[in-house]
Amino acid sequence: MHHLFLTQLMDILSDGLVIVNTAGRICEINASLCQLLGYERHELLGQPCSFLGCDACSSVRLDDADHWCALFEQKLIMRRRCHLRHKNGTKIPVLKNARLITAADESRGEGEKVFSVESVTDIREIVQRDAYIAKIKHVLDTGALSGMVGQAPCMAALFRSVQQAAQSDAPVFIQGESGTGKELVARALHQIGPRAQGPFISLNCAALNKDVLESELFGHVRGAFTGAVRDRLGRFEAADGGTLFLDEIGDMPLDVQVKLLRVLESGQIERVGEHTPRLVDVRIVSATHRDLDCAIREGRFREDLAYRVRVIPLHVPPLRQRREDIPLLVGHFLESLRATGKGNKILGAEAGRTLMSYDWPGNVRELRNAVTYAVAMSPGRTIGLEHLPQKLRAFVSSSTATAMADARTSIPSDAPPVHPPLTTRQQAQQAEIIAALTESDNNVSQAARLLGIHRTTLINRMLRLGLRLSKRYQYF
Repeated sequence: MHHLFLTQLMDILSDGLVIVNTAGRICEINASLCQLLGYERHELLGQPCSFLGCDACSSVRLDDADHWCALFEQKLIMRRRCHLRHKNGTKIPVLKNARLITAADESRGEGEKVFSVESVTDIREIVQRDAYIAKIKHVLDTGALSGMVGQAPCMAALFRSVQQAAQSDAPVFIQGESGTGKELVARALHQIGPRAQGPFISLNCAALNKDVLESELFGHVRGAFTGAVRDRLGRFEAADGGTLFLDEIGDMPLDVQVKLLRVLESGQIERVGEHTPRLVDVRIVSATHRDLDCAIREGRFREDLAYRVRVIPLHVPPLRQRREDIPLLVGHFLESLRATGKGNKILGAEAGRTLMSYDWPGNVRELRNAVTYAVAMSPGRTIGLEHLPQKLRAFVSSSTATAMADARTSIPSDAPPVHPPLTTRQQAQQAEIIAALTESDNNVSQAARLLGIHRTTLINRMLRLGLRLSKRYQYF
């Protein structure tokens, strides 16, 4: 009766509980711990406590005893993080408390017996939360999220949206110009989300014709068409348990759109040439540089499919809308090239001003290619204007006359020329001023208020840093 009462009492606890005798054998265990570890009670009763695979116990077990745990000398262990081994071999993070108790059965005339009573709390959710917080802290500290770099307000807003969307399984639709880094956003959604341990599979829908695209998405069986000499796994099956990124979905043929819609509605695919449904567990992330609403109006994209894939829309801003990130991006690219042994270069002042003033129609991809080209073409340590791609040099030549005319009208004749290379602190001030002017729509007074300085101080600081106010920000 006493034993039955103890068993029932232990089983109502949500935390795991195990009682071990001085021989190191499990003499009682509750239902919560059995469920946590995947065992039946009879599989654990009588086993040595080492059977649970606790890494903390293995580190404190005495060398001169087979089963005598150091707990029997320490008498108390509180809030120790450790791992227990699940029946399937995986390790489960837990928080363990343990202490010694003595018990005597006077009705049987038995003396005192010593037992170890251990409580175990499942902390898997806490560990996952801590890992997620660490990722977010890294983003805030470095201005980078899974390869995306930026500290402009619009990028900070994008980072926050990505972090929130990553925790959902709903389809995400990424809109942005070519070269803005839409695939980086898709990878970030995968890497910081619950599917991070699963596969990330991508497919460019604009690069393939209808028949090839259908086979790539859903797979095919041998003999399905000419050249199908063996069964082939499609991207949906390859991404099972993970994320499928459909780039340039706006260019997907209508026939394939119909089949994609059916898969999204049913969660099942059929390989080309086969009529056997196959269940898939995939999160869909899609992207396009096109205006999807325009494509719907023109009949090039199905409206019902748009509703399916555009559940969580994200917008990646073009580089011209976050010019203050250009120095950060250039530094990132230079450091990446330096780390791979492709050059140890620094950016000269004139080249830097050119990169800041150019509109970058190809966005971050074009900037990265320009930096890579300049590093390769620069024989010395410093990258000058002459080492930039021809397109940027032509841009400087065509805008010189206009820039000089604007400078004469906007800068006092006795203002000193601004040519020396900017220090790191000056580059940071420059970026802050550009951000404030952008937010205030080029209103100097309002920008000064945002920066917490007087209007005259802002103008003088702009002159010292080589900034002038015109239709767009340029540097001389």
